[in-house]
Amino acid sequence: MSVKLWQGDICQLPVDAIVNAANTGLLGGGGVDGAIHAAAGPELDKACRPLAPCPAGEARLTPGFRLPAKFIIHTVGPVWHGGQQGEEELLRQAYHSSLALAAEQGFESVAFPLISGGVYGYPKREAIRVALEELRHFAAAQQKPSELTLVLYDAESYELALSVEAQRETFADRYRRWNDFMCQNLTFNFAESQIHTTAHCARVLFHALLLGEARELADDELEALAAASVFHDTRRLDDHRDVGHGARAAQYYQEYCSAHALKLDPRTVQMMAFHDQPDEDGYAFIEADPALRDHHGRLLYQIFKDSDGLDRLRIGSWALDTKQLRSELSLSLLPFAQELIDLGPEALLKKYKNLSGKELFEKVSRPGIRS
Repeated sequence: MSVKLWQGDICQLPVDAIVNAANTGLLGGGGVDGAIHAAAGPELDKACRPLAPCPAGEARLTPGFRLPAKFIIHTVGPVWHGGQQGEEELLRQAYHSSLALAAEQGFESVAFPLISGGVYGYPKREAIRVALEELRHFAAAQQKPSELTLVLYDAESYELALSVEAQRETFADRYRRWNDFMCQNLTFNFAESQIHTTAHCARVLFHALLLGEARELADDELEALAAASVFHDTRRLDDHRDVGHGARAAQYYQEYCSAHALKLDPRTVQMMAFHDQPDEDGYAFIEADPALRDHHGRLLYQIFKDSDGLDRLRIGSWALDTKQLRSELSLSLLPFAQELIDLGPEALLKKYKNLSGKELFEKVSRPGIRS
């Protein structure tokens, strides 16, 4: 599935659906909303009336009427109030609701405007970042729609989107930043361990970022995985199963964030607290919390547990039951996991210099491996 940038008038695109950055009344307004209503004709106003109101973050569907697009997905983004009133959360939800509706309808091609990036005042660079993250994540996880387009009306906005796309932190830089953070700032209770070491956590970090980029996760999701990777074994008491060390590591993470004024991610807390527990317990906790359930908590939990599991090869091939790996992507990394143990992350970063995480995954994965 592809995500592309395009400059021009969204009303001209002959796709299955275009997304309208609507207001809650769904009756047209300024910017792209007014342009879509004008191009679709008066039939659109009539179709929208019974669908209103549409709260911020939700989506509604109408025919495209006189547009080249077959359908219109109407969603309402947040008005910018300085960033402290849940604007980013609502903006992500607007994209998510629109994408979910498109998938439900079986649409193949969908074009989005820059939601909230106009008269609603959302800072344009940040609006672009959120849009690209949400579209890429959905593209990595779903089969349909198979073509997603972010439409920027003017040349200035298009150039800004290209620059945002180009400025994403590289795989190598993100890995090194978190590895350095772990080595310089974190304490390990069982420092004499020969198994649950900083080297082990570094390899878990490498796997987690590799699988995350292969799925085109958003930056905040990669950050959540990275934090769980470096903190998860910090509060071990021994090299045995030590049930409860995950919960202790999660508590250490929360205390560290509080003491250093760092943003705490509840997904990181969940991943660590349940990484030494049965999957079913972790899934049940995720399903009970909308903040986890609606923000890819299950996928992140699976990636993290598989990343930890792949490094069990450091103990011996007998230590990893490959049937317990939760995805084909993880299974395809088995040969690479041994290479990572043998050579170490830095040697492999030099060997595969300048590759993105997705490019590196495509180079080292071996699809079709079965246990």
